[in-house]
Amino acid sequence: MKQKDIISPQLLDNTRQIIETAQEEESENQILYSLSIKSQQAHDEHIDAIKIDNDVIEAYRVQGEIDGEEKGMKKGIEIGKKESSIEIARNLKAMGMDVEMIKKATNLTDEELMEISS
Repeated sequence: MKQKDIISPQLLDNTRQIIETAQEEESENQILYSLSIKSQQAHDEHIDAIKIDNDVIEAYRVQGEIDGEEKGMKKGIEIGKKESSIEIARNLKAMGMDVEMIKKATNLTDEELMEISS
């Protein structure tokens, strides 16, 4: 036998251990890399969910403002109509018109008409 064909069992075992250790390390690195990608994907999905939640919250906030403005406008119009009816009733009363006629013309109640001073 030639010298290069002879490999000691110890050298063969050492070589096998080195190869197995390298393979195990490579396997661990692949697992860590895979977990890192999964963690990043989970993080990205979480951030996307937060962005969607913020968009929904903003949409509700804007809708709330719109609804509030509409409600305020309606209430303001009602108050304005009531004040206008009271002013008209006051003028009609000052002109001597009958209370029943004023009620029909203004849609005010007896109590509201009683509060009007001439």
